[in-house]
Amino acid sequence: MAAGAAAQLILLFAFAPAEAGRASVTMSDNGIAGAATAVPTFEEYVKAHSRTYLPGSDEHEQRRLIYQARVHSIEAHNRNENRLWTEGVNMMSDRTQEEMQAFNGYKKSPKKSSGGSSFLDDGSDGDTMPHDMGYSLPDQHNWMAVDIDGDKKDETVNALSNIRSQKCGNCWAACTNAMMESHLQLHTGKVSVFSDDTLTDCSENPFHCGGEGGCQGSTPSNAQMFYDKHGFFLRLAQQGNKSIGQIGLRGAAPQGPACPRKGGIFDMSQQGVHEIQDGVRQASENSPARKFGYLGWEKLPENRGEPIMRALYERGPVAVAVATGWSQYKSGVYGGCSKDSTIGHSVLAIGFGQLTFEGKVIKFWNLQNSWGPGFGENGHFRLLRHDRDDEYCGTDSDPKAGTGCDNGPTTVKICGMCGVLYDAVVPHFEAQTVAAKRMLEFRGLREAAAKGGAQSGSNTMAAMAAMGGAKFDAQFGSNTMAAMAA
Repeated sequence: MAAGAAAQLILLFAFAPAEAGRASVTMSDNGIAGAATAVPTFEEYVKAHSRTYLPGSDEHEQRRLIYQARVHSIEAHNRNENRLWTEGVNMMSDRTQEEMQAFNGYKKSPKKSSGGSSFLDDGSDGDTMPHDMGYSLPDQHNWMAVDIDGDKKDETVNALSNIRSQKCGNCWAACTNAMMESHLQLHTGKVSVFSDDTLTDCSENPFHCGGEGGCQGSTPSNAQMFYDKHGFFLRLAQQGNKSIGQIGLRGAAPQGPACPRKGGIFDMSQQGVHEIQDGVRQASENSPARKFGYLGWEKLPENRGEPIMRALYERGPVAVAVATGWSQYKSGVYGGCSKDSTIGHSVLAIGFGQLTFEGKVIKFWNLQNSWGPGFGENGHFRLLRHDRDDEYCGTDSDPKAGTGCDNGPTTVKICGMCGVLYDAVVPHFEAQTVAAKRMLEFRGLREAAAKGGAQSGSNTMAAMAAMGGAKFDAQFGSNTMAAMAA
């Protein structure tokens, strides 16, 4: 760290009270935010997080001041008895803003595309979230545990319980792999662990969407293009307790710098703005990933909440982009991002829900981070969700720093808390499991409603009834056959 920067840090954090390093008083749970637990002293924090600061050194003093300032802010926030979320210390509590920004590695999708229309675009004006799509969404839905094979027993979705801990600015890779592993298990029943290192080191980013690539930033869209071209690279593959080796996959992750030969993914002759359009991209016919049920991927409509909820319910977890004002989040429903924010981090949406607090219904997104299980609610966090897409919109005034590609716009409109509606990607897999076939039937209901085809809708209902409507309802938690028929 430069001497000038050190001096600025000392001045910046000089206001932090000396007592901020001591354990704070535990504050009670208000019913939504969760209890504020005791804050460790700086010395305890250093030991718990395996820091190597030399006592008496300039760095030790600078980090102590940063930590004290964070604790001061955390305790001030937690004194609000009506708060929606509680803050606490975590792996980021002794980091500078610049270091935390460098740890983010997401920026928006690359390359203009001629891809097909979105499965989930209902043609509305985007101001509201319609509910006339062939069935009604439930109030709550979460993919943490699900009956995948139809035996009426919930199974843990491996990638959603084993939280990744990114080592650099490759949240885009960690998020993408958690999403792909989840879909692979939900749709085919196979449990695999993909290599974050291979995706980080080998995925191409010629238009500098999200940075220079690798640890300097990229996007889940780039990752989808890489997988379409080269197939999946494994760190581990298994089904139940039995190894399935590399069946249907490209192979084990290459060691060291060995990557597939680059080129052939992007049209380098293309000029101008490299922004991907909404819609479905079919996997190429000769894609190695097709052998494992991968059919392609979809860029969901921008700044729209309904398509994300439908994708979550009908396909599985969704990669979304967010601003990171929640770095000290511990529990509850976060709602602290300003409308004008810079999006710069990729996380995995795994569900949605709601609860009642002081007579008001509080809606939220369930999101999974990649900062290890010690962050937030066991690696997850809840983000405030609005009823209307246009209810919470603002401007990202520095998209190149947070979401832009080469020659991109200088400002972009973002909607949702922390800009969560702005950019979302979901893969498509072949439906092989009972759970996947149930999701397929819901897609059939929506598509029939969109076409106004009563007969098609009746056929879909009959097919669902043949599969077992009661079991279907138990899986997804709210839509009974009678309600859907009505």
